[in-house]
Amino acid sequence: MKPDDVRKHILGSEISYIPQAAMNALNPTQKIISLIEDVIHAHNPKARIKDIHDLARERFELLGLPPEVLQKHAVELSGGMKQRTVIAISTILSPKVLIADEPSSALDVTSQKMVIKMLRNLMEKGLIKSMVFITHELPLLYNVTNDIMVMYAGQIVEKGTAKEMVFDSMHPYSKGLMGSILVPEAGIRDKKLSVIP
Repeated sequence: MKPDDVRKHILGSEISYIPQAAMNALNPTQKIISLIEDVIHAHNPKARIKDIHDLARERFELLGLPPEVLQKHAVELSGGMKQRTVIAISTILSPKVLIADEPSSALDVTSQKMVIKMLRNLMEKGLIKSMVFITHELPLLYNVTNDIMVMYAGQIVEKGTAKEMVFDSMHPYSKGLMGSILVPEAGIRDKKLSVIP
């Protein structure tokens, strides 16, 4: 496809992306609402400004962001607010697939929990159909995903349900990864897998 067609028909609506350095992904010279207007107009040039602003306010409130954030520049936001703003913009068109590349890295534990809760909330409401969650934050995996794939040296070495991968992984690298964390499960005591030296 031509790049303009990809931008109009695929990016944002079919597939959307939260970059790894999300806090640096916002244009510092534009207000947040201007960025959202640009995203929506790229897909629907006839969209009315009022409708765009209403949608943006609704999405920001859903993600726990006050509507006044829309009138701010990135430099005026904290790290956690920038992260949530990028998530709001990345999901504004309700993509079928959201690729979240380390969406909670560089955040404190409280902000991490908030970001994960927001992503789950968007999926539960059907605003994201499915998500590919890329992370090195192993404790998040069990609580975020249905299935886990482990990569080693650029290759997928094992995949299975979250429960299978955490409690019964087979590949030595997977065992080593999962052995480095404790994962609580209802009715089962915390189980620590052996760590490969």
